[in-house]
Amino acid sequence: MLYSAIAATESLVSIRKQGITIPAVSTGTREVRGATFIPWEGLDPWVDTQTRQGYLAGRVKPFLLALGVH
Repeated sequence: MLYSAIAATESLVSIRKQGITIPAVSTGTREVRGATFIPWEGLDPWVDTQTRQGYLAGRVKPFLLALGVH
């Protein structure tokens, strides 16, 4: 989602302005400037149907675990 990438970029810029230089990694469909990018290859975590709308973290956690992100 474009808005999430923009918000993540703004957040990372804010962190860098504080002099914090920890590594940053992003995963998804859009790159975050200043972060290592890993393209999303899992099931879409966003659900938007007549009966349910939202984000399914259970679809993201196995993908991150396989990358070694703890």
